[in-house]
Amino acid sequence: MKKSILFGMTLLFASAAFVSCSKDAGFETPSQIELTKNEYKANFIKRYGEIDPNQTWDFTDLTKSPMTRGTATILPLELYNGFKTSVDNDKKVIEQQTDYTTGLSTFNPYFSADLYAAFSHAKSGEKYNYYHLGIYQNGQVTEIPAQINVKSGRWYDRGNQGSLNQNSGRRVNTKSMTGDNIKFVAYPTRPTNGTQDDKDWNTYVANNMDLYVVENYKVVTVGERTYWCFDCNNDKDYSDLIFQVVSYESAPPVWKRYMIEDLGGTKDFDFNDIVVDVYQDYATSRQKAIIRAMGGTFDFTLKIGDTTWSKSGNGFDATTMYNTLPTPEWDKNLAEFPVTGWNPVSNNVSVTVENLSSTGVLTEVDIPFPKAGEVPMIIAVYPLLVDWMLEYKSIPTDFFYEITVPTEE
Repeated sequence: MKKSILFGMTLLFASAAFVSCSKDAGFETPSQIELTKNEYKANFIKRYGEIDPNQTWDFTDLTKSPMTRGTATILPLELYNGFKTSVDNDKKVIEQQTDYTTGLSTFNPYFSADLYAAFSHAKSGEKYNYYHLGIYQNGQVTEIPAQINVKSGRWYDRGNQGSLNQNSGRRVNTKSMTGDNIKFVAYPTRPTNGTQDDKDWNTYVANNMDLYVVENYKVVTVGERTYWCFDCNNDKDYSDLIFQVVSYESAPPVWKRYMIEDLGGTKDFDFNDIVVDVYQDYATSRQKAIIRAMGGTFDFTLKIGDTTWSKSGNGFDATTMYNTLPTPEWDKNLAEFPVTGWNPVSNNVSVTVENLSSTGVLTEVDIPFPKAGEVPMIIAVYPLLVDWMLEYKSIPTDFFYEITVPTEE
């Protein structure tokens, strides 16, 4: 017997046949909007059954995997005297880098790597005594190395003559935290037993850690060795704290397809009014979205993270359906645009649908990604595993079932 992951009650309609349905006239007033929403919800439950209050509408593995409850792994790595040779051999190249302000890269906080503090550098006149690198989450900092000493005008290093007070490496793994919105911070402090001015400074830094979030860093290569260079005091010089990096691996990319109903019909469950694929590449910290289909006849503004995109605002006719009739092109790229701020676990995706009423008044409906147990107008699936439905063909009633393997008796 099949077990449904969708519903806590027996389906009222067990047939998996497609149902043809037509677009409604839409909505004209705020009260009509609520009536339309309620009608949609009632028809959804009538067709598919009551919804388990714990049911979520993200059918990718991301929300079910350990990635949603990730923890950072920071393990000490022993250092032997022989390791000093690499720093000694690279010292001149590192110290003589004339410009640490250009050629910057966007920092990716989700990775696994072995980090060995190699250099610290305080420009002349700086009072800071220690530089730090840490993981910042929920207002708390977890330090990666212990505080690393610096001194005005001095280069410290991990070589034979360098006096860098760091005698071990760190194995850092944050790959499982891609949904936890972590950040790295690089920041300066003064001695905790110093003057009142020093104590006030440390309090200021602790209370303003958002100012020290690592957004950019510089990557320096010497032969086959790689160094990461951080700015710890916001002076745009990335020679403050430098790590030798070994065994780097980025978190794998995440790719989701959002299939959206625009409330143009209360019996229409084809979920192809808006189909958008969103992609996160953790190696480059870049996000992008691709519009695949637009089966609705209303104008809309899509919001993904911090980015908005509208149908009419990008040259598409609001009343025209795209790539749903007669047969869609499943790899069609109707539009592609960069995205920022998308969280693939919280699914911070929504759409505002616009409809010009018969009286000429523009009304809007906001459709967020549904909470657990709600009737959905947006669902998330894997693009490589799930295509959108043909126009006027509702998703079948077994669409949300887990596939079970037959057992031999």
